[in-house]
Amino acid sequence: MKISRLQVQNFKSFDTVDVELGDFNVLIGANASGKSNFLSILTFLRDIARDGLKDAVSMQSGEIELLRNVQLGRERPTEIRVEVGHGLDDPGSVPDFDWGAGVGPDSVKLSGFYYEIGLRHEESDFRIGREEATWAGYFQKESSDQRVFDVQSNSRESPYSEWDSHSPNGTLFTSSEDSKTSLLQVESHGLWTTFTREVFSSLRIFDFGTGRFDTGISSQKGKSQLEENGQNVALVLRNLLKNPERRRKFLNLATVLLPFVEDADVDRFAGESLLMKLQEAHSGDRYLPASLLSEGTVKVVSLIIALYFENIWVGAFEEPATSLHPKLISQLMQMMTEVSEEKQIFITTHNPEVIKHVDLGDVYLVSRDDDGFSQISKPGDKTEVRTFLKNDLGIDDLFVQNLL
Repeated sequence: MKISRLQVQNFKSFDTVDVELGDFNVLIGANASGKSNFLSILTFLRDIARDGLKDAVSMQSGEIELLRNVQLGRERPTEIRVEVGHGLDDPGSVPDFDWGAGVGPDSVKLSGFYYEIGLRHEESDFRIGREEATWAGYFQKESSDQRVFDVQSNSRESPYSEWDSHSPNGTLFTSSEDSKTSLLQVESHGLWTTFTREVFSSLRIFDFGTGRFDTGISSQKGKSQLEENGQNVALVLRNLLKNPERRRKFLNLATVLLPFVEDADVDRFAGESLLMKLQEAHSGDRYLPASLLSEGTVKVVSLIIALYFENIWVGAFEEPATSLHPKLISQLMQMMTEVSEEKQIFITTHNPEVIKHVDLGDVYLVSRDDDGFSQISKPGDKTEVRTFLKNDLGIDDLFVQNLL
């Protein structure tokens, strides 16, 4: 399942956003235009599902005043609505998506859902004003061989708190479920919120930033899943290389982007540390340790692992082309386009070389309007842009010359 539509109000640099999304989503724009703030929406949903609303607000901004738009302040609620899969539309046939479960006497194959949360603001505080999760799919009665398309929903509105322990639809809440507790954290809602929580919890937003973590050195203790900043890449690579088939696949992919690489391995050193190393064609039988590898080389290893070896359904990448040679950028964009057929991909960039190697229909321009609000548009929908392109002026040229 992939995110098909995202609607947002009063969130960071955004006033309002309503954007339909595709398999590969390339967010372009100048510095401080709002590209990272857009990915923060995904991070916020992920954090609500994993850690609860109060911690999600704290991890995003530290305080609610910096989560909402500083110009709008308390003027309007902060609202996020996300549609996944087919939303509530009937796809016309039972989906191939294999998440299904029993619901009382029924079983269901889900085709899509939407989730919406609205935060009402006070001077320096907030509460949930409205929250709703609605799911659509094909239901099959225990006594029937036929599946029937149907929609089911959980929702609640404020005021609700310790002394108001029933939602509008009659679902019982415990006294601990106050006005900052999301439905996603309430176990009494069972199957539906469990599924939504699983979907949002699996969102991954990678930022293999320059310098600090692109070292290829890791502790031998840590998660088996690649950290979003890549700090455990040596640990993940070591585990990956133990499997002959995964090792073969990794080396094949690595040589596409790094044709001089012939082998990869991981050494243990200094007690509990791991060091990635690569054998290059011109280095004979010797392996070069991560300390002698370029920053771009280590970053490529992290990108390959994230794209091909992490179990994700949506992956976002902050500035993946930084410190990469233009030829590598071309090949990386081709890889990301291919991967996006199975996994939804988001990237941010202000690198014209990236834009040169992606489809115009995948490009989203993030910019500031005259009032300073971030807005999102699709250059491919503009007649003027297509006219320029017919005259052999590339989308990257339009971007560099600020003609978008």
